[in-house]
Amino acid sequence: GSLHCEAVYCHLSHLPAAGLLKLVVTQLGDVPRRGKDRLYEQILERAERTEGTLLLVFDEAHLLDAAALTDVRLLISSALDVRPPLKILFAGQDTLRATLRRTGHADLLNRVSVRYQLRPLAKDQTMRYIDFQMTQAGGSPKTFDDSVKDLIHDFTGGVPRQINNLATACLLQATARKLPRID
Repeated sequence: GSLHCEAVYCHLSHLPAAGLLKLVVTQLGDVPRRGKDRLYEQILERAERTEGTLLLVFDEAHLLDAAALTDVRLLISSALDVRPPLKILFAGQDTLRATLRRTGHADLLNRVSVRYQLRPLAKDQTMRYIDFQMTQAGGSPKTFDDSVKDLIHDFTGGVPRQINNLATACLLQATARKLPRID
């Protein structure tokens, strides 16, 4: 049979304290019930109803506090009986790794099966990255002069999110000034 996965995106930057499970239930399209046990039940019931695997994607996961991480660990523990099991993806900045390494989260860290750290890009990678993003957006890689791509790399240190922010700022400025190229 084909592997089916339903991904549910949970953006954590506006999360109120103790609101993680409510956020998940809301993102799943349900109205959160009162009480943590009921929230766990709602999430697990939804995971069981999902055709294939339910993947919860937590973006900005470095913003999770200790209580929220404990809630995630308990959710994972209670989801072990769900077939196929619930999967969780944390995406966050470097501080996430440090947080998970703290003694209180050893149980959660032991359950992490895959870890990946996106390192800063080298100068040639930055240039290819900008070209790729421009092409994907339907633009031309020639919009940015190579000298500008060099400067973007130097200024951002090759961090993709910073590259995106600076390149976007350049594009907005160029549009405002009606410039066809960024030099």
